[in-house]
Amino acid sequence: MLTRRGFLLSLSAGVAAFAGVRYALSSGEGAIVTVLQKRLHYLILDDAGVHAFAKDLAASKMITVGKLRLAAAAGLLNFEPQSMNLLNTMLRQGEEHIVSTYLLSSDFFLRGADVTQKVSYMGFYDPFAYACRNSFARFTLDTDG
Repeated sequence: MLTRRGFLLSLSAGVAAFAGVRYALSSGEGAIVTVLQKRLHYLILDDAGVHAFAKDLAASKMITVGKLRLAAAAGLLNFEPQSMNLLNTMLRQGEEHIVSTYLLSSDFFLRGADVTQKVSYMGFYDPFAYACRNSFARFTLDTDG
């Protein structure tokens, strides 16, 4: 006969095993792709470019891959938070960092931020390596003097 204590122990062991399997099967790159597809659903994204960016961002260690895997395993990347608490604020800030880095790494701003054109990944944007790459700059030639 199953006692209450035995039931609770087996239930907690099952939940821990399920969480462990989800964490083991999750990846930082998959979490980055999920965030980009969720937050930039209105853009036409190059799928190969999104995966290349996810690989580059995970390799850059700008965001801890363990945190991304944990958020993906917990299913926190697939819902839109309705309340503002510390966890939702931290997730939102991380998502905004991923999205802004992707947009700066793509040709989105070079094409005038046109949402009807396909967004292609150009290369990982690192402001310390490419200090002069400013996608908002518009240069003019002074021919008068």
